[in-house]
Amino acid sequence: GVHSLITDTHVTPANVHDSGPYLDRLDRMRTRFGFEIGAVGLDAGYFTPHICKGLVERNIYGVIGYRRPNHKDG
Repeated sequence: GVHSLITDTHVTPANVHDSGPYLDRLDRMRTRFGFEIGAVGLDAGYFTPHICKGLVERNIYGVIGYRRPNHKDG
C-alpha cells in the first residue's frame, strides 16, 4: 500500500463478474507473498453474500461501498 504496487492481475471473459474470482485471487496473493491482510476496501459490485462470507471466514474486515437503488416505483 505504501508504494502502490500492483500485486495481481487476472483476465476473465466479459460475462464473468469481477466478484466471482475475487476470493481466489485474494488467497493467491496471501499465499504467494505472505500478506497478512486485515482489511480490504471494495466497491459496491463486490457486496455479495459469497464475498461477505469469504471475508468473515478469512477473518478479514471488509469495507464495501453501498449502491443506492436507482429505480422508481411504477
